Amino acid sequence: MVSGLKVIEETEGTGAAAQKGDTLTFDCAAFLNKGSVVHERQTERFVLGSRQAIAGVEYALAGMREGGYRKVRISPHLAYGDRGVEGKVPPKAVLVYELWLNSVHKPGVGTRKRIISAAIGLCLFGAASPDVQAQKKKTAGPPQVSCTSGPYRLQLPKTYKALRTMGQLRRERVLKTAESGVLRELRFNGLELEVVTPPSNPNQYVVSRAIVTTRAWRIAGPLRVGTPVRGALKALQPKSVPNDGEVELNGEGDSIRVNVARGRVLDFEYSCNSDSES
Repeated sequence: MVSGLKVIEETEGTGAAAQKGDTLTFDCAAFLNKGSVVHERQTERFVLGSRQAIAGVEYALAGMREGGYRKVRISPHLAYGDRGVEGKVPPKAVLVYELWLNSVHKPGVGTRKRIISAAIGLCLFGAASPDVQAQKKKTAGPPQVSCTSGPYRLQLPKTYKALRTMGQLRRERVLKTAESGVLRELRFNGLELEVVTPPSNPNQYVVSRAIVTTRAWRIAGPLRVGTPVRGALKALQPKSVPNDGEVELNGEGDSIRVNVARGRVLDFEYSCNSDSES
């Protein structure tokens, strides 16, 4: 789990594990840390990784299995930050969520974009809510927002074989298989990668997602965990950067999401347009 997210109680399910790009149906209830009800239990459906939910909910759902249950405590920087939501969530509020994962639908690698565009709803507030959108400091970044070019490109080994050996590999597994390629997950200490390898040459790969949670990894140019966020993102020229919260910058097909705590980079995630390149 990322910093700022704590599992209080968990019952592991027996079905498929939730991964980015999967369509999830789940029940959700939300409370303030002292117990006041923010949102009664109800059923929701969305695509994991579509950024329709607060970051804490997405991180909490990731890895859950069908039939599973998680109760988690979410810090403000992974929820609604300094501003809160008027009439619902106070500023700098710690939230407690209960999540029941009912079903996981896994699309093919080549259909991920279509399913994401059809996603609806999220736990707590709808995606169209102006209060929720105000928390995310979402900025259309300049062309440097790219996984493969510019100062913020991901600096990774050129072959899949070299990628596997760039650090202590904790886990390697196949997430999805399709005619267009194989989606694989690699986990190192402080770094999670999802890459697509083409069937014609399994030693080649294209990055689909990268999550960095420790300062040991210097693979994203000026962007590093633990550094002052304004300096780290200076070249991207974001319009505003919160002292606590989340910044999302979008390029042409690629995006970077940065979680911020006390003015410093807590962790960050790259989402890359692997469909067009694989």
